[in-house]
Parts: sequence; structure tokens; C-alpha cells
Amino acid sequence: SLPALVLGAPKDGPWPFILGAHLESMREQIRRIDGLGAILSARAGKSHSSARRRDPAGADRKRQEASADIPRQLRRFLD
Repeated sequence: SLPALVLGAPKDGPWPFILGAHLESMREQIRRIDGLGAILSARAGKSHSSARRRDPAGADRKRQEASADIPRQLRRFLD
């Protein structure tokens, strides 16, 4: 995980700072993704009935599930 890399980096070089800054930046991106996901979920709830007519096989739902895996993978790496 990235926190383990930060902790394991040699203390006498720039790596703790570089990796620590990268970790914080990645965590901020996760927060932004979460916020965008909440907005999109709210919008999808409002247009759920029209999406069902357009996509009876559930492809929209499958795309949403696949994209949800990315943040979970990132969270595991950043924890």
C-alpha cells in the first residue's frame, strides 16, 4: 500500500515527502470521485425510469458497477 511505502521510505532522502504528498493527492482525488458518484447517483435516481426504457438489459448498471470497482481498488492501495 502507499502508506506502507511512505513509512518504509528512507528518512534521509526526499521519498517520504514525495510519497506522502502523492498519498494526500490521491486521497483528495478519491474524495472528489466519491462526491461525483453521489451527484451522479442522485441524478440517476431521478431519471431511473427513462434509463430502464433505453437500456432494458441493464448495461448502464453494469457500467456503474465496473466503475465503482476502481475507487475500491484505489482505497485499498491508499489505506
